[in-house]
Amino acid sequence: MLNKILNCSCYDKYQSLGKLLVRLVIASIFLYHGYAKLTSPNPLEWFGVSTAVGKLVGLLECGGAVLLIMGHFKDSLSRLAGFMLLPIMGVALFMVNLPQGFVKARLDLLLFALAIYYILVDRD
Repeated sequence: MLNKILNCSCYDKYQSLGKLLVRLVIASIFLYHGYAKLTSPNPLEWFGVSTAVGKLVGLLECGGAVLLIMGHFKDSLSRLAGFMLLPIMGVALFMVNLPQGFVKARLDLLLFALAIYYILVDRD
């Protein structure tokens, strides 16, 4: 019975919808954080960088989120989004959160891995 449920081909028609749902969730995370940086007077002051750099990071996060959603319809946009988001998540992961422990870094680790996925693998 369980084998029949798990191996049913009836799920195949929903693969594209599932991938879009994942894209929307990831994009919402980047839009949330990017928008916060764009609307904050000095978004990364605690990290010791200029306001302009903080605004650029916010712009890349928002732009990457939009491209990630659009990439559902055109592959090359997913790759571009991955290239935009990978360095941001690399800095967040390795310089900010990982030194504070895995629990603090787990979301950044997931988003870092997903950026790599969209660069190398995803073709919808």
